[in-house]
Amino acid sequence: MDNTTDFIFDLPQADTLKPSSTRKVHIRRLNDILHLSIQRGDMLRARQVWSILARCKEYDWMAMWRMGLLLANPHSHPPSSNTNTVTARLDYLRVMMLRCPDDQESILSEIVLQLIFSENFKDAIDELDLYLPSFPFQNNPVLHLYAGLSLLCLASKNRDEFVDQLSTSNHLRNSQTHFDRVITLDAHNVIASTFLEQVLRSVLME
Repeated sequence: MDNTTDFIFDLPQADTLKPSSTRKVHIRRLNDILHLSIQRGDMLRARQVWSILARCKEYDWMAMWRMGLLLANPHSHPPSSNTNTVTARLDYLRVMMLRCPDDQESILSEIVLQLIFSENFKDAIDELDLYLPSFPFQNNPVLHLYAGLSLLCLASKNRDEFVDQLSTSNHLRNSQTHFDRVITLDAHNVIASTFLEQVLRSVLME
């Protein structure tokens, strides 16, 4: 069998990692086992293989940070709201954000999504407030959508807990600003339009 052609999955650095040696062939085989294990739901084996590949200098594991995130919490879909699990995933993502500057927008989206899943809406807003004023984050419609959603959820939570009306009104207005920004950047974003209608109804009910 030709070892140069019988691999199932590509590597991020496939152009530079040619299977011309036993070691490189072994890495390609492990990469196939990793993907197949995930597809079959064998997360224990996947994590074991990942731990081996991450130690190989030829394997650009940082380019596959999404897979690392999946393996950080392999038994929960959607991600668990368990405090320890969320903290571990956030710590991982923040390290990746420093090490993968080209993927910062995507990684920030994942950080905020983790916080939203765990209902830490205030933390999600604080995280976004650090980045949204600056380029290129300010032109990312997904980040503005998450900001608007977090503020809307926080306003709803405040209303349920009878928090002061002024705080709730401010959250709603800021939420509207972010949803408006999404539509400016992506005129056909149906999700933003739907949430914007909900915000406007909430404002009218005040």
